[in-house]
Amino acid sequence: AQDTSTFNNIMSRGTFSSSNEEALFNYELGYDINHEVGFGPRILEGRQQIGDYAVFSTAEINALNRLTLRPGIRLIYNTAYRAPVVPSLNLRYNVLENKDKKQQLSIRASYARGFRAPDLKELYFFFVDINHNIQGNADLVAEHSNNFNLSGTFTKRKKNLRTKLMLSGFYNQIDNMIGLAQADATTFSYFNIERFETAGGKLTTEWNVKNWSVSAGLSYIGRYNRFNELENVSIKAPFIFSPEGQLNFGYRLPKIDLTISSFYKYTGEMPIVNLNSDGDPTTRIIDDFNTLDLSVTKGFINKKLQLTIGSKNIFNVTNINGIMPGGAHSGGGNTMAVAMGRTYFMALNIQLTKKKKK
Repeated sequence: AQDTSTFNNIMSRGTFSSSNEEALFNYELGYDINHEVGFGPRILEGRQQIGDYAVFSTAEINALNRLTLRPGIRLIYNTAYRAPVVPSLNLRYNVLENKDKKQQLSIRASYARGFRAPDLKELYFFFVDINHNIQGNADLVAEHSNNFNLSGTFTKRKKNLRTKLMLSGFYNQIDNMIGLAQADATTFSYFNIERFETAGGKLTTEWNVKNWSVSAGLSYIGRYNRFNELENVSIKAPFIFSPEGQLNFGYRLPKIDLTISSFYKYTGEMPIVNLNSDGDPTTRIIDDFNTLDLSVTKGFINKKLQLTIGSKNIFNVTNINGIMPGGAHSGGGNTMAVAMGRTYFMALNIQLTKKKKK
């Protein structure tokens, strides 16, 4: 009466880099390996696998004392999809920098090309029970994106206090973005959204004094509204905006090399436009909600070994109010899923370094 689907994933990442602040040229070389295998009665044909292998390189060029260029390139081989060459370019210009670096003002700009292939669950996994009917889509195509960022940062240091203020803006454009959508009256599947865009700005401030660190941020994010030209919807703007807020704390005990960190996020109320069960576009409101993460990190063997334990989504947010059409669960309702609930994690970080001979 029961069956089991199993997914095995092998991941590996390595980098080799040179880093010298006084050098004109620094570089980094690396690789990424991600190989996933899934098998079981709910996998198409009983077994599927997909591999994604990449090598990448970045360079850092310090020119004219104030200008830093960081070009990069990533070469990808995917066993199921033809991957493009992925370039990136980052620029930093120091408008103001005192000799003692107690006051700094810099401007950054960046562009990055993006690529994401569907994973095995999106392609081949069939999840059907009394409450769900979600089917993979083997005809999915990969996502391609363009990402632009512009920011200005002001930093001031006075005795043990360090203050940082950053204002930033961004624009992201994704072709064939993969999303879960209703295929028919009772079935959901993954589809490629032809066009998806986000744009917005963010104001962030940070304070660091002795062993304390505090950061707070407020952002206003817009998402592309593909229904804005239709007559029977109330939102005519090309982007639909909503606010977000963040508040993070950190405290370090240097004697025992222990760090406690908390991460709070507020996601504001957001209007959306989607299709109802009759296929007509309607305007709806999604309620605001709050999430909180907490972690503790302990260092060992002169910081060469770090153990982190923590919990994400401590408030256990799973569903929020927002009248939606029938979902992946049976029937429609007044709630929508936003997270998988409270989770716990543990991570181990090992750092290998080589000391230079004097």
